[in-house]
Amino acid sequence: MDYRTAAKALAGGTPWPVYVCYGAETFLMREFVNFAVDKLVDPADRHMCLARFDCTEIPLDRVVDEAETPPFFGSRKVVIAEKAFFLTAAREIGKVEHRVERLAEYVARPAEHTVLILTVESEKLDERKKAVKALKERGWTLAFEPLSEAELVRWAERRAERRGVRMTPGALKRLVERTAGSLPAMDQEIEKLALYAGDGGIADEAAVDAFVPRTPEQNVFLLVDHVISRRAREAVEVLHDLLLRREEPIKLLALIARQCRVLLQVKACLERGLSQKETAAELGLHPYAVRLAAEQARKDSERVLAAMLAEASELDHRMKTGRTDKALGLELFLLRWARREAT
Repeated sequence: MDYRTAAKALAGGTPWPVYVCYGAETFLMREFVNFAVDKLVDPADRHMCLARFDCTEIPLDRVVDEAETPPFFGSRKVVIAEKAFFLTAAREIGKVEHRVERLAEYVARPAEHTVLILTVESEKLDERKKAVKALKERGWTLAFEPLSEAELVRWAERRAERRGVRMTPGALKRLVERTAGSLPAMDQEIEKLALYAGDGGIADEAAVDAFVPRTPEQNVFLLVDHVISRRAREAVEVLHDLLLRREEPIKLLALIARQCRVLLQVKACLERGLSQKETAAELGLHPYAVRLAAEQARKDSERVLAAMLAEASELDHRMKTGRTDKALGLELFLLRWARREAT
């Protein structure tokens, strides 16, 4: 079931006995868990009816024991077990041993007075495990996957409306670009934009440009895009702006090299027939970042990107050994590649 549907059921007073929340989008996962706690446990009773466990430090037996113990006050308690890596194929984190079969037994006969919530930052659960099979059969697992670009825009729009501000379509798109699709970053920036626009106000692209700065990584993405699109003047302007902000040339070169590697990796995955979503999962990147990289990678050949990466490695060595002035060496490197002949 979709986590939004599960949230509606929670709000309607019909919670599941057990929730397993997994996936890479931990911001949404945390919000869902907090929403569940708000709906299920009165704030005045939380010191007695809410228990949290870190499963890298606390064994599963103790978590289940707590779930089976009736609440001292009220009719329901919530037990949250975080970092439940024993539900995945990953190596166990920490020195605690878990008897996963104990969870399978609990799932078969969950306590009526408890809502047990297990969370794990992992894209997949290990479906070979009996407990996972039982949870899946009952529909008690919720996947929190990274949002698509369209979903990010809708999420930002709803978030802004909750804060009393309306964002224009262009502003929403620019916000997603400036934050690289990071929900925590978008949430913080929307709060700033709401303060600027005021209750009932409007935030446009100019407001986003004024209040939402690019990160060094985003500036380097723009820099590389100028280079592979052969826009030498624009590339140098971005570089000079970064140097004026006291960004280290060696750090910038490392980010440029990283971006070249990402473009090569994305290119290779797509040529193998993988979808952008599959590529994101294989490379551990946000789907939005993969979409941007795929568009950027189409602008040049694998041979050119590999040669640019190799030269970046050589320049890095010359910079670190003092054989090349760092700022000048980086500028000449960018100019050389931005002014190359089309291939």
